[in-house]
Amino acid sequence: MEEGRGKKGGAHSQKREAVLPAKSVQACTPDRLRQLAKEDPSNLVYEVKHDTTYIPWSASDLDSVLDELADITRKSSSEEKARETARKDRRLNEFADKYQVFFSKMTDPSFVAFDRNVDILRQMIRMREKVETGELSEHEAAANTSRFAMEQLLPRMDSKRLTE
Repeated sequence: MEEGRGKKGGAHSQKREAVLPAKSVQACTPDRLRQLAKEDPSNLVYEVKHDTTYIPWSASDLDSVLDELADITRKSSSEEKARETARKDRRLNEFADKYQVFFSKMTDPSFVAFDRNVDILRQMIRMREKVETGELSEHEAAANTSRFAMEQLLPRMDSKRLTE
């Protein structure tokens, strides 16, 4: 910061730098946080408390919901009717709130009409399960899912080219 004294650009100009106390941000265990708080009362220690704890559904529960939604959607006259019907069921309504993108896709008749789309969602579920159990890394799971999706979608793309 420049402080000017006297005339503009005069010989009395000098540069001052503010001296701030050293601060740091750290990721610590709860025990270390308690220790830091005791050591120095000026240490600010924040505790995160979550109001809602999210527990992901099991792969088998997700599979059964995908089956139910596919059946409802195939029997419904429109996307809106499929969603309305599904939301009447407590379990499917909970799924709709927690898995919004899956619910949106699974209640879209044009999406469900192509069985391979549903297979791709199932593969995503399988890969997530393998990441959570440590069988695969995030990168491996993403690569496997992408490869599977391409294998499922390529025949559809080829058949569209043939009809054009």
